Amino acid sequence: MTISTLSFVLPPNDIGMTLWILTSVDDRHFSDEAKKNKLVCIVADEKEAAKLGAIAIRQDVKVLATLLDAGASVSYTPVSSERKLYVHVVQTGGSVQVKTSDGREVTLKEGDAALVEKTAKLELTGNPTLLLTPTELVLFDLA
Repeated sequence: MTISTLSFVLPPNDIGMTLWILTSVDDRHFSDEAKKNKLVCIVADEKEAAKLGAIAIRQDVKVLATLLDAGASVSYTPVSSERKLYVHVVQTGGSVQVKTSDGREVTLKEGDAALVEKTAKLELTGNPTLLLTPTELVLFDLA
């Protein structure tokens, strides 16, 4: 086992975040274009990683990433409403509207995070930013 890193950095300010994940040797790049207005699975358990093109780990977890333009929405449906969903907005100047299937709603700004429990579906919508840049966020789906 080695430690792999996933970095989320947006020029010109080089602001972002790095995730350190204990995994087998694996080096992947997930382009901004691939993540634009859609959720891309970047880390998954060994069973699903190959079919999703994600980095494999030996945990019951998925890590997804997206870059949302203002007004763009993506939705995520966990395998069970008993899973915990953790949404983190990367410090890139954006914000996102988070809505659950049962009507709960919150706005997260850069650097904010929210733990969402007991939801059948999550809807994420990018809000307008001053710099007209997309909002980058990471979604963790945890057992």
